[in-house]
Amino acid sequence: MAIQYQDFLLEEFRSRRSRNAHYSLRAYARDLGMPASKLSQNLRGLCGISVAKAETIATRLQMRDDEKQLFLALVESQHARSRVARQQAVVALSHIRQERLDELSLEKFSAIRDWYHMAILEMTELRGFKSDPAWIAEKLALPADLVREAIDRLVLLGLLSKENDVLRQTARDLELPSGVPSRTIREHHKQILTKAINAVDTVDMEKREYSSHTFAVSAKALPELKNTIKEFQRKISKLSHGGEKDAVYVLSVQLFPLVEAE
Repeated sequence: MAIQYQDFLLEEFRSRRSRNAHYSLRAYARDLGMPASKLSQNLRGLCGISVAKAETIATRLQMRDDEKQLFLALVESQHARSRVARQQAVVALSHIRQERLDELSLEKFSAIRDWYHMAILEMTELRGFKSDPAWIAEKLALPADLVREAIDRLVLLGLLSKENDVLRQTARDLELPSGVPSRTIREHHKQILTKAINAVDTVDMEKREYSSHTFAVSAKALPELKNTIKEFQRKISKLSHGGEKDAVYVLSVQLFPLVEAE
């Protein structure tokens, strides 16, 4: 299923709801600067939005340049007033698709974004794993319905196999084309960091390792620093493949500037 511009709006709404269960569609409409009834109709495909309004929404949602480019092209291809403008937007979209900027379906968006999808995949390798959604839900402290939906999504994507009610992780990797979708990737990182913050207070010290190192460095060394981190992650991944497994861990490494020179 090709991405629609409504997918951007729905993903952002889900993201805000995940951080605040009381966040409503009315509040979201207010933040987007449009009537709630108009937003509701738009999300259901009953009405459109103008390109000017799409520009405003992109600004309010702080979309990155690649996201904004795709979002505006999708809106314009459907709702531009002139036929020529719509055709030009379609051409622009074809170039974007060649760059694989809208290759992932909404299901794949969710599989990448929500932390529990990857957790469920890795749980299948644990000693004593049960393919019962209720058991998985209890282990992850999630609603059983949410876990069932996640399992169905992972099976649909070919990341899980289900034979005779037994779940197994497949060898298929979930490929992430470069550049898409950065908003979803950022949301995934936010979820992992939130869980890391919570684990500081809830997980015994002998079961976790937290450290940080603040240092001054030349910006020219950044590519080598990033490659070193990737090599370290590959080594950790290799180490995790052996032995009988009895826990699912997350390794999260952050490298970011605190201060930059003038």
